[in-house]
Amino acid sequence: MTKQLRTNSGILTYEFFGKGLPVMLVHGFGEDGYVWNEIANTLSAEYQIIIPHLKGSYLSPIENLSLVDNITMESLAEDLHKILEAEKIDQVVMLGHSMGGYITLAFAEKYEERLHAFGLIHSTSYADSDTKKEARLKSIEFLKKNSTQSFLEVATPNLFGEKYKANHPEKINELIQRASQITEASMMAYLRAMRKRKDRTDIFKKTSKPVFFCIGMQDNAVSPEDAITQSKIPAKAQTLILKEAGHQGMMEATEKLAEAIQKFLIEVVG
Repeated sequence: MTKQLRTNSGILTYEFFGKGLPVMLVHGFGEDGYVWNEIANTLSAEYQIIIPHLKGSYLSPIENLSLVDNITMESLAEDLHKILEAEKIDQVVMLGHSMGGYITLAFAEKYEERLHAFGLIHSTSYADSDTKKEARLKSIEFLKKNSTQSFLEVATPNLFGEKYKANHPEKINELIQRASQITEASMMAYLRAMRKRKDRTDIFKKTSKPVFFCIGMQDNAVSPEDAITQSKIPAKAQTLILKEAGHQGMMEATEKLAEAIQKFLIEVVG
């Protein structure tokens, strides 16, 4: 079921289905909540699934354009909290992909009591390095002169491992076409927000919550070595390492990721 919630920036759209322990799946930059579809369909047999389409995405457009530059990891985390409040959900398992992982950590920092557990899917707790910050600025300059689609046609294929990229160009193109509906203004706002985000590695050191990690060894966006190092910090953690995947395990290794998440959730419930 597609549901909507009004916020100060406009309509926030989210998917809500299944029954059981609530699990929120948070999408990343340059994509929409539908990247979780196959994983969500598997999990919904036993769990209640909430998939936000983040503020600024084409399904949750910002109506007041003056508010676009107010997007931060913290403001996006607040939107997730508003969904939980609207649905009267006390606690949730939150799994975030890429930028969704940054948002998940921002949520964990402020609302840890609302989490049964949380996880990073191809994401990191580190702030951007100087090199990454410079790359974000170059992406912003590109978007000032070109369309979202032009940007995604260059950037998106590099997020996949070589095998998947060779065998499934149509799936990658489908993702590009959907995400191309995101405005250039929103894409630039996301890039600025990611560039400004702070390091949240201390959350792993302090949390008593179980933490899930999914790491792609062919990931060009998040260092696999850094992700593996981070996965060893929490007191309670489970890690899935995908040797042939890049940055998009939800598409590249759907069955393996779904199985690993199910195992994690069973242990959380238990």
